[in-house]
Amino acid sequence: MNNLTPLKAYDGTNGANNGEHGNPISAIFISDDAQVTVHGQVNINIGQSEGINYAGKQNNGQARAIYLDSAKSKVNIGKGGIITVNTNGNISTRNKLNLIYIGGDFAINSGGALKITGQNMGNYTGSLVQIDGKANVQNGGFEIQLVGDAGTGAIKLVVVANTGQLIVNNPTSLVLDAHLNNNDRTSIIGDNKITVTNVRQSLNLGELLNGSVAGSNLVLPPFHVLQVEKNAKTVAVNKLEVLNGKRIFDLEKVKKDSPQLSAILSKAPENFQKLLQNYNHQSYDQLFRAIVEAAFSSKVNPGYNNIRFTPANQSGFLDIDPEDVTVTNQDDGSKLVKGHVSYYNPAKDGPDRTAFLKISYLVVLKLIF
Repeated sequence: MNNLTPLKAYDGTNGANNGEHGNPISAIFISDDAQVTVHGQVNINIGQSEGINYAGKQNNGQARAIYLDSAKSKVNIGKGGIITVNTNGNISTRNKLNLIYIGGDFAINSGGALKITGQNMGNYTGSLVQIDGKANVQNGGFEIQLVGDAGTGAIKLVVVANTGQLIVNNPTSLVLDAHLNNNDRTSIIGDNKITVTNVRQSLNLGELLNGSVAGSNLVLPPFHVLQVEKNAKTVAVNKLEVLNGKRIFDLEKVKKDSPQLSAILSKAPENFQKLLQNYNHQSYDQLFRAIVEAAFSSKVNPGYNNIRFTPANQSGFLDIDPEDVTVTNQDDGSKLVKGHVSYYNPAKDGPDRTAFLKISYLVVLKLIF
């Protein structure tokens, strides 16, 4: 384990951002075609100067966590590798204000993770992760959370520039949570589109049902594709594809099939019940797109500035036997795919019962509203 705390013993007498060649201070600075590979644990602490008291405003102890200066610069987090970053609002004011800058290539491979936690953020206004190059998360973890005193400034958790690219596929954990910061301009993403593939949510059924079955978890059907983009309503959903999402939603049939869910829905807020009526007899893709967008659009909803996903397949990626697959067109326009998934483990990958999907679709509605 390696602990990196920039300016830990600094008393501030030489000013701020006074590193080599006049650069800001960074825990990890990579230039040219240099590369850092992480197989163990690296802990980075920002804003922890012992000789300078941080009181909610940036001072001479300000610093950055990671800076990839060149398009050829690389960070590679391998299996078992993890970078944790703990920061307050004493983040460098230089270079567009960001905790982590990715000008090159940042890869989080299967079993690796990047976890960022911000608290005591004060009046910091800026981004936590700025991507001008490429960040690629393949069955790894990517988490950014504001906890405790989440600050009063306008904070963007991850910003992808026009020249940048963020790829997230089947992540072990994807968390973007800024809901404790009440600034109207705070957002989990910047202005450009972000697409994630092969993800699903894991819900605590006890919380969902007011503690009646505490400790019970429900794994929702996967989203094959979810593409979101920032707009005036905070986050808009450009594209959403749910597992078997071409199926038609029938509200009355769902209530009849599950008295438990019918009872839950009868207690749902009026705006939620109206949404269900508006999307009755439309596809599950259309319904869930409307639900997710509604959740992002209002501070009173649990999904506002807070998204949490787990992998579509807990074991990694789905291994489908190509010799045992059949596809049948259904009357409602969907396709029924039957086959054998190799190495499938219900204990890790979730139930395989068809009825489970019907319950899952409706339980998520209660969660979001």
